[in-house]
Amino acid sequence: MSLVLTDEQYAAVLAVIGKWRTLPQPSYDLHKANCVFFVGDVARALGMTVDDGNAKLMSRPRSYIINLIRQNPGVGTITPGGRAERALAGNGGTAKAATAGGSSLDPIRAARNNPN
Repeated sequence: MSLVLTDEQYAAVLAVIGKWRTLPQPSYDLHKANCVFFVGDVARALGMTVDDGNAKLMSRPRSYIINLIRQNPGVGTITPGGRAERALAGNGGTAKAATAGGSSLDPIRAARNNPN
């Protein structure tokens, strides 16, 4: 997922980075302070809807990102044919609605199935 940030949003992201940078060390904790929690803090600072209540997601970065995309439709751009788009399409999501321009869900698979 890619986002274009305003100056204010960029400052908010830098503030989150600063907060995490100054945490007492060691600060890593699989269940309380891992990369997924960091992404959630950044997303929250950008005004996105964040689900930190699902313990299963908090130790599964890819699943967390997919859930974040689902909770914030129309925010950012998903790489056409990328892993997030394929995961959304494969799990009953509507990846076309979440992507900019409504690209093909899987151009590689389409090309294999239609060699002409």
